[in-house]
Amino acid sequence: MDGTVRFYHGVLGMRVVASLSNGPMRHYFFEIGDQNTIAFFEWEGADVNPNGVTKPAGIPPTFP
Repeated sequence: MDGTVRFYHGVLGMRVVASLSNGPMRHYFFEIGDQNTIAFFEWEGADVNPNGVTKPAGIPPTFP
């Protein structure tokens, strides 16, 4: 998350409009334009396996 903040705020110059922290979770909102934001979440210690993603973006899921 620190690198994300450095990039979006420090490099791109987006204003941090909100940040939340609760235990292992951090959440940041960056202002893109008037009434538009982008948000990033981080869960410390989360077991994320990027190689486990099998569905390409844009393809609807097959489950209900």
